[in-house]
Amino acid sequence: MSYPRAPAAAIAAVNRERTPPIRLRVSMHHGPLSDGLFGAVGRAPIVVARLLDSEEPRDELRADPGRDMALIVSSSLYQDLVETEFEGLDPKEFHPVDITAKGAVFPAYIHRGSR
Repeated sequence: MSYPRAPAAAIAAVNRERTPPIRLRVSMHHGPLSDGLFGAVGRAPIVVARLLDSEEPRDELRADPGRDMALIVSSSLYQDLVETEFEGLDPKEFHPVDITAKGAVFPAYIHRGSR
């Protein structure tokens, strides 16, 4: 999970010299996918899209104008990586949210730091 840390640091460095700042919403999930006529198909890209398009990451950026990146991860990714403190991740910095989209519920965790 050093992946989200590296882009966050890169964006922060760019934003020190940029106005307006770049602000990103990042969603992460893991699972199988297949090639389809118009790109990847399967549950994994659907979960990532639903998490990314939800209001929760947008709300995180709105709540903190100095924040460069909002991260939301699927429940399964949280269980597999965050709960195990993989690469120093702190489970206390992630908070559960239920994303409802297109009639389905997607359990997830949003990174809020040590608030």
